[in-house]
Amino acid sequence: MTKDDPFAPSQEQSQQPAVEDAKLSALGMTEREIKGWQKLRAQYLAKKPAEWDTVKPVERQFFCEYSDLKDSGSKEEFKQILDKVVVVKLNGGLGIKMGLKGPKSVINVTPAFTFLDLAVLHVEKLNNTYGCDIPLVLMNSFNTDAETKKVLVKYSDHNVSISTFQQSKFPRFYKDTLNPIPKPGVFKAGDWYPPGSGDVFASLSSSGLLDKFIQQGKEYVFISNVENLGADMDLKILKHVVDAKKEFCLEVTDRISTDTVGGIPVRYHDKVHVLELSQVPAHKTKKFGVRDYKFWNTNNTWVSLQTIKSHG
Repeated sequence: MTKDDPFAPSQEQSQQPAVEDAKLSALGMTEREIKGWQKLRAQYLAKKPAEWDTVKPVERQFFCEYSDLKDSGSKEEFKQILDKVVVVKLNGGLGIKMGLKGPKSVINVTPAFTFLDLAVLHVEKLNNTYGCDIPLVLMNSFNTDAETKKVLVKYSDHNVSISTFQQSKFPRFYKDTLNPIPKPGVFKAGDWYPPGSGDVFASLSSSGLLDKFIQQGKEYVFISNVENLGADMDLKILKHVVDAKKEFCLEVTDRISTDTVGGIPVRYHDKVHVLELSQVPAHKTKKFGVRDYKFWNTNNTWVSLQTIKSHG
C-alpha cells in the first residue's frame, strides 16, 4: 500500500486465492456476472497506485459548444432521426436518502407526478409531436425491479412502449478474505450489490434488447438517470450525433465551485476518462479545481448501438 493510494489492498489481500467460478455459479450468478465480478476482484487485488501527476485536462478539441450545433430541419427529418433512438433510464437506485424504501423513480416531485411519470411523459410528447416510435427502457436493479414492474401498469394507455432489464447482481465480500458473503440457496439483499451505471452496456446486451432494437432499425441510445428531470432529449444534440456519426457522446456542462461530488472529464495515459472525485485522495483534490477542470459530467450519454454490439 502506498500513501498515494489509500484504496490499494494490503499485501495479505493481494495474495488471496481466486474464487472458483463454480462457487459463484452456485450462488445463482450468470456466466456474464461471474466474469464481471472476477475481473473487478482481480483488478482490486492487482491494481497499482494512480499516477495522479499524469492526469491532465481534456483538450478543447474534444468538446463541441452547444451554441454551435444546428437545429434546422423539417418535422419529417426529425421524425426519421427520432425513430432511430432508444431512451434508457437508469432506475437502479432506492430513495432511502429521500425518505422512501422503494425505487427512487416513484417519488413524487410534484403533487401529481413522480420521476417516472415525467420520464414517460417526456418520451410520449416526442412520439405524439413527431409521430415517431421512441421506446423507453428502464435499467432496474434487484432492489427496484419488482416494485417498478408493478408501477408500469399505469402507463398501459400511454403512447410509449416501455421495457425493462435488470443490471448485474454482484456479491459483497469479506474484507479479510475477499471471499463472497452470500451462501447458496439463501438470498439476503444486503449480501449483494448492483455494480453501477457502467454495467448498462453489458446488461442491455445480455437482456436481448440490444439485438431486438438493432433489428428494428434503431441506431442510438440516449442514457440518463431517471431522477434527472433536465435529461430531456435535445434534438440539436441528437442531430449532431447522427450527422457526425458519433459512436459516443457525453453531455457536459460548465462546472461551478459547489460541484464536488461527481465526475470530471480528464486525460489519463492518452485516453479520455471521467474521473469521479470520490476516487481522488484528499491531499490531491486541489489539483482538480474548477480553474483547470472546467466541465462537469451530466451523466447524459449518447452511444451507437452497433458500437455496444461490437464491444460485446
